[in-house]
Amino acid sequence: MQVLRDDSIITITYDPQRSLLETCWKPGQAELTPDDVKDVLQSIGNYLSSCRPENYIADQTNKNSVYPVEIQTWIAKVLYTACIKGGVKKAALIQSGNFITSLSTTQMLDEATDIPLQFETFPTREEAYEWMHI
Repeated sequence: MQVLRDDSIITITYDPQRSLLETCWKPGQAELTPDDVKDVLQSIGNYLSSCRPENYIADQTNKNSVYPVEIQTWIAKVLYTACIKGGVKKAALIQSGNFITSLSTTQMLDEATDIPLQFETFPTREEAYEWMHI
């Protein structure tokens, strides 16, 4: 497994054997600015495009910040474009336990329409791994 990014906000890893890119938000990032969020999401988009994983898991278990409304459309466009260009076949979201964060994520996901990949939400990574058969 390769660690692609590991900072105070997020860890991004790639496992070529399982063709899996995983992102895991870290606790304590409630005060992120829209520019901080854009930086992280652009980074994820770049890794999805360059690593070309078949599987992508976004673990937001620890995420306690919201996606600012003014950039939700931009986020959806960047991530879904990167998933499509990167050849992602299955994407899974591990939802945050924070209600407001989950609501913000749901609003952002509603921006995506007609994406050609399988997408599911799970309470744990293990369930996502099982669904992906990895």
